[in-house]
Amino acid sequence: MTRTAITLLRREFWEHPALYFGPVIVLALFLIAALSDFNHIGSWVEQIGDATARGTLGVALAAIGMPFVLVLLIVVPLYLLDSLYAERKDRSILFWKSMPVSDTATVLSKLAVAMLAVPLATWVILLVTQLLLLAIAGIALAVSDAAPVTLLLQPLAFMQAQALVLYALLAVSLWYAPVYGWLLLVSAWSKRAVFLWATLTPIVAIVLEKKLLRSDYLAGWVGERLFGVFHLGFVLPPWSRNTYTDADTLQQSPAATELINASALVMSAELWIGLIVAAAFVAAAVGLRRYRDDS
Repeated sequence: MTRTAITLLRREFWEHPALYFGPVIVLALFLIAALSDFNHIGSWVEQIGDATARGTLGVALAAIGMPFVLVLLIVVPLYLLDSLYAERKDRSILFWKSMPVSDTATVLSKLAVAMLAVPLATWVILLVTQLLLLAIAGIALAVSDAAPVTLLLQPLAFMQAQALVLYALLAVSLWYAPVYGWLLLVSAWSKRAVFLWATLTPIVAIVLEKKLLRSDYLAGWVGERLFGVFHLGFVLPPWSRNTYTDADTLQQSPAATELINASALVMSAELWIGLIVAAAFVAAAVGLRRYRDDS
């Protein structure tokens, strides 16, 4: 069973290289930006000074993960839309159905890739990015003598940053579970224009509710599902609302783990309702794949 699951996961990464190419591209862009601004790294670290020890380093390292999360939120939905639709389009579903693998296992493997494997792979690539950037910054400090290299040697801040990043990736996966389930369902059902079916269907439903029922409950639910995790599951630092952040403000930066609001997320009814909706969508996708094998 374990070997089958690993094979199914490897299949997804083999057929959809964008799942790991996306984060790798972000890594390359960070390295290019750091190397192009190499001469200014020392002065920047010198400006914030001992604020690094008070949490700035941890928050800065965690903030590097934001582009990775954004890429994940682009790559994963596109992958899910294509995952069940493509195998019917190229008729490879006939081959996979001949294998001793159930429809349930196949669909769940795709969900596992979206909610677990890709976030973990993204975190590993992000970790490599952070270490490389720290190395570049350390070399820049050693060359310029602008600030001591020890300002970057903050093991506790580094570990706190990893805790925040892992929490963010897990929180996003859980919160977006109904969205992922919906995309799987559309991918299993649609014969063509899968992206349009996935996006226009909720839009049309929202418009009809507004016109016929004079209400906007569905629009509110969709909006909360798309953006609610960021204000529910996290505590924004005070300086995040400022258009300009100076060194004194940075010195008030909290530890990275202080930005985690896991209790509010876990205790929210919206999270659990979303997981129930996601389970219903995934079950429907399994049923559709079982009986629909043509495009």
